[in-house]
Amino acid sequence: VLAYAVYPSLSSKIFATFNCRDVAGDARQPLRADYSIDCNTATHEAFQFFAVAMVLLISVGTPLTYFVLLYQNHDAINRGDRSASHLRFLCQDYRHDCWYWEVVETLRKLILKGFAVFFAQGAYAQLIINLVFVLLYFILLVKTQPYKSESDFRYAQFEAVVLFLFIFVALLLEVD
Repeated sequence: VLAYAVYPSLSSKIFATFNCRDVAGDARQPLRADYSIDCNTATHEAFQFFAVAMVLLISVGTPLTYFVLLYQNHDAINRGDRSASHLRFLCQDYRHDCWYWEVVETLRKLILKGFAVFFAQGAYAQLIINLVFVLLYFILLVKTQPYKSESDFRYAQFEAVVLFLFIFVALLLEVD
């Protein structure tokens, strides 16, 4: 449950280690989260090595662990077996055939919070990647309709539309 609560912010902090900025006319490459840190130092390279391990352990390991646990236990959860009751919070809001949807949600958080740093440097490119991803997520959400409750499904749709619009406006503000 603790991993469930702190996962997005912790992953975001880990990914911030890789988000360096090129400054015109400056040999330094400051970290966007803290301009006093130069990304071209041996100390920062050591922190990046540690951050790679944490990305694998926490950011990728959490949804992978969720998937393995849910895959192995989704039938027991659906039957109401007490042996799998500790995992029920991960799939109780989803249809039985969508037992994996919390993994999708966790990966969505991971991609929106961090992976764009690896694919593109700079706000403009990262916003484009996130905008496309949110659109693809919305399409998958509408096609799959994973929620048991119609109101939960409508809320998830609303959230995706608002997130898309928010990123779109941020993109418009970024364009000169």
